[in-house]
Amino acid sequence: MRNFFAAILVALVAEQALAQDIRAESIDAIVPEPIRCVRVDAMGRVFVGGRESLFAYEPSENGYHARKLLYRFPPKSDINDIEIRGNDLYVLTRSALYVLADGGRRRDRLQPKKLLWGVPRGDERQGFRALAWGPQGELYLAVGCERMQYWTFFSEADGSKTSHRGIGAVYRCKPDGTGLVLVAGGFRDIDGLAFDRHWNLVVAERTNDTARLWHVVPHGRHESMPESAALWPILERKELRIAALAYFDDDALPPKYRGYLLAAIGDDIVQLAIEAKGASLQATMFGFAKGTKPNAFAVGRGGRIFAIMNHAELVMITSKDDVAKLPFEPYEPSEATPEKLWRELGDSSWQRRYRAHIELTRRGGDLLPQANKKLLPIKGDDPALHHLIWLAALSRKGSIHLLSLADNVKPKVREQTIRAVGAFAEQVRDPTLLTNSFVDENLAVQHAALSAYFGSALEWNSAIQTVMERGAAVSDDRLLRQTAAHVFARRLTRKQLEAMCNRLNAELRLTGVIAVGIRMTTPDAKRLGDHLSLRKFGDESAYVIEYDDGKVDLREQGRVGLFTLAEHWKADKHTEDQNLLFKLLRKMQDDSDARVREAARMFVTMLEGR
Repeated sequence: MRNFFAAILVALVAEQALAQDIRAESIDAIVPEPIRCVRVDAMGRVFVGGRESLFAYEPSENGYHARKLLYRFPPKSDINDIEIRGNDLYVLTRSALYVLADGGRRRDRLQPKKLLWGVPRGDERQGFRALAWGPQGELYLAVGCERMQYWTFFSEADGSKTSHRGIGAVYRCKPDGTGLVLVAGGFRDIDGLAFDRHWNLVVAERTNDTARLWHVVPHGRHESMPESAALWPILERKELRIAALAYFDDDALPPKYRGYLLAAIGDDIVQLAIEAKGASLQATMFGFAKGTKPNAFAVGRGGRIFAIMNHAELVMITSKDDVAKLPFEPYEPSEATPEKLWRELGDSSWQRRYRAHIELTRRGGDLLPQANKKLLPIKGDDPALHHLIWLAALSRKGSIHLLSLADNVKPKVREQTIRAVGAFAEQVRDPTLLTNSFVDENLAVQHAALSAYFGSALEWNSAIQTVMERGAAVSDDRLLRQTAAHVFARRLTRKQLEAMCNRLNAELRLTGVIAVGIRMTTPDAKRLGDHLSLRKFGDESAYVIEYDDGKVDLREQGRVGLFTLAEHWKADKHTEDQNLLFKLLRKMQDDSDARVREAARMFVTMLEGR
């Protein structure tokens, strides 16, 4: 069976050159239910999720032993993704995030613990969709949702509640499911997310008949924005679905395949080259294999690719000259010495570095400050650098070793440093560290500095506002303009926004209108007032969810349902500032500049429902 499948795959690869480089081996061809996701740990163990079953495959000398059922969730749970941290397995079903303590090693008597839940089932693809550990050791979760909705996320560990208002989004939370925060919104049918070696986050989405790949940035808004601040997808394809993202930068395949995102587009496996474009990214697509109907990927066991084909077969793709015993260096991150983990950060394999990074964030404590000292002798091309930057920032020491990298000659290093320091901005003692970056020649560095001002840790003053107005606020780069408008919407008073909308410079008036529109149309995450109505879902199954620990009717836990911005604007109790800003938007519909008029009209239409 193994050789037969390998022959079939080789016959289907996009180019003859690929057929000479790779081969595929079938690990399991008869799985008892459709399988949806796959993940591989540092020991080479493979974990697969189906509609309700979680399976494990233990590595053998020449491949893998027969699958082992680890746990069966309630019917139609839909296991959409799996992640690993220490010895624990994180399992993302359509309706909840669970953790199986020691699930990476134990094979019986496992009991999932529900961490995060509350998403209704409004349509077939609504719910939790994908997982990935981020550079700060927190878990990123993609939530698919086609229409504007309201519900409440519940974190079991501390009983906290987080309101969701809008369509699909990317959130992040702490490993115990607490501290849930919105990363970026405006997504609908999400089909995967992944980080690359520079900690850029990419998400795949399908809307109607169009597939899009997005660069996810903090507070990014991916829908309902004026053209001058609307984010461009980094890749777009009509009548196709982009799914099953995984990043490959390992040694098992020839060098020409390294440094790409793997994705499923239609029936094919493709590679996506991710490159800088302005403040954001762009993607270029290359063929990898045709006609295999993939729906999930993972990288492991020395950099080999594990793929699920047609929801039915688990396959390992490796180089054609890979030896039969499939050699690799397994290790248990949870048992590794600190010295071993620091060495792993310098490995040429992204997957090995990624697993070591996660383990270092898991341990935290006295380990993290060591990253600051390790930055001192490191060279700009050392693969450990982009890991050490985040680990040093996570230590919150504000060391000179870290902060000095904001002036590094390499733009990627400057960008990574500003992103990491900005995420823990309380360690920035000299604000010029960031304000100097507002005028950096690299637009991605500028964006990283702007993003730091979303939080409250950094002082805001008129000088900072002026620098932003002279740079990002009038930039042709849409991400910079949108980010500046978001910061202004959050930081400026109503009178300051009015003053910006009255400036002689049409570019500043435009950004002022966008900032006002963002403030007026971004639903806040507070509990929904009883005076704001919600429409019902069409089916009871949207509300009544069977979790592993029992059924719950979400209506008994809080308000849940559908709405539009216009419905709530008309019904809400407005503050004086809100009324005055709405009046301002109406006035700006008659501005002398066509772009300003169009932006104002768009936001007014959103609020009035015309």
